[in-house]
Amino acid sequence: MEFEVLKLSPDGNSLVISTNRADWEHSVFRHDLWLYRDTGPAAGSLVQLTQSGHDTDPHWSPDGKWIAFLSERKTTTEKGSDSDNAESKDSGVNQLLLISANGGEAFALTEGEEEVHAFAWSQDSRTLYFATRLPWTKAQKDGYKKNWKDDFQS
Repeated sequence: MEFEVLKLSPDGNSLVISTNRADWEHSVFRHDLWLYRDTGPAAGSLVQLTQSGHDTDPHWSPDGKWIAFLSERKTTTEKGSDSDNAESKDSGVNQLLLISANGGEAFALTEGEEEVHAFAWSQDSRTLYFATRLPWTKAQKDGYKKNWKDDFQS
């Protein structure tokens, strides 16, 4: 297991860890989040926060109550889409998710075809700002596919 990112909580008593490990049974590399607490009843324990295998780039909220992160989990929209992109059938695109620092189920804050590239918390922990590109029109998508199709047939 490789530790990709370590982020200390604002109070200095917890650590969120982003890991990368090989899952040989499924022929993939898993990206999960773990939480280490230095105080309280769970002091000294390492608890797995997420288990989707697609979670990265954790950031604590300034008040320490939430952890925002990026995930390539398939969203409801993506699960039902008829995309001819083979990659989209295996994984989603990075979206912004949020989980309580106490654990529980993570929930999506963004959903769409375009991935979230970066994000940041406001100082009061009430707002998350994120960057993504504007969705392409059908004409832009078709033009892109045509350009690449021509390149591969040449």
